[in-house]
Amino acid sequence: MRAIRFITSIALILAFFACATDVNAGSFTFKGRQRNYLIKTPKGPRKPMGMMICLHCNGGNPGTIIGRWTGIVMKDNVMCVAPSASAGSVNPWRDNEHDGIEFFRALVDHVGKQYKIDRKRIYMCGYSAGSCHTMRIGIPNSDFFAGLIGYSGSSMQGLGPRKIPVVSIHGTNDRTIKIDGTIRLHETLENAGWPHKLFKIQGGGHEYNASHDKEAWEFLKKNPPKDPPEVIAKRALEEGEEELKKKRYGKAYKAFQEALKTGALTDEANAAITELIENGEKEIEKAADNKKALKKIHSRYKGTPVADKAKAAIEKLAEKPKPSPKKTKPAKKDQPGKAASGKKADDDMFSPAMLLKRAEEYYRNEAYEPARNVLGRIIREYPDSKEARRAKYLLKKIEEEDG
Repeated sequence: MRAIRFITSIALILAFFACATDVNAGSFTFKGRQRNYLIKTPKGPRKPMGMMICLHCNGGNPGTIIGRWTGIVMKDNVMCVAPSASAGSVNPWRDNEHDGIEFFRALVDHVGKQYKIDRKRIYMCGYSAGSCHTMRIGIPNSDFFAGLIGYSGSSMQGLGPRKIPVVSIHGTNDRTIKIDGTIRLHETLENAGWPHKLFKIQGGGHEYNASHDKEAWEFLKKNPPKDPPEVIAKRALEEGEEELKKKRYGKAYKAFQEALKTGALTDEANAAITELIENGEKEIEKAADNKKALKKIHSRYKGTPVADKAKAAIEKLAEKPKPSPKKTKPAKKDQPGKAASGKKADDDMFSPAMLLKRAEEYYRNEAYEPARNVLGRIIREYPDSKEARRAKYLLKKIEEEDG
């Protein structure tokens, strides 16, 4: 066992230096096992990179084909990552538990902690056993991968949720893995309307043939994945829900509208739009005549019908005539033979009507504290009066505006 591990380690080191001096080795733990890989990234600005996952053949190692791809895909800002199979170089990529789609998701997540990954551009290629596994894992999980390339090997486990480009390169005289299975695979893809390309190497055997590498990559680039309406709608609805959590209602409304345009999941999209609008209308109703609150609603719901209704409510407030101050009769002068009228004037000054008038003037000038004091006095001293009812209403408005 130690001898095997030693030989494997030497193979990894030789592959490391054979590919290029700037290829890095890495590892992470998946389901209790250490998984090794080689990685090479493009140079230049660190914007999000695509990823080409390279799977080795039976008897191979992570360095078997990674060097063939770095010079092709890195020009398009795509890194290359070559993992080792859980079973090692003998009979690789046959352990569904440790080499399934969960492993590749974990691999991308692990690399994503070190580099910026463009998860819309995750590709996979493989040779021989690695090619079989590329098709076996990639086609059913087409929502995770953006394209697949296989050399001298094919497998089929059912079609995935979206149509991605698939390229196969296979020798017509391959006696290790016959081309017949690859031909059947592409017939299935043709019938399902998937973009695909089969390069037949006339007279070729099971050896790796790099003559069509660049053509295969160009085919993947020219045929980006086609998401079905259900996938687009689901993604848009999820985006809208995230925007709702952030209270960015305009962006949420736009996302829900995009989901509706697909023609899929229309009930969910309509329900989300209706709920958003109804919640906004409730906010408008609660704001009542509070101009400041209405302006905030208009800003938060910009781009939605709620913003239009908030604007209409603000304009309606502007049209309301301001109440003119009531004219007060001049106080009668004291006349001889009659009691002095000073006390009567004092009584009028603290009547509920005069107190309310004073409170309303404070309110108009946004002097909220003295307004509260006067309104509170009206409610205490004249609890059953119409002025008390008006005072309660004004107090509520002050609390809404002044917090």
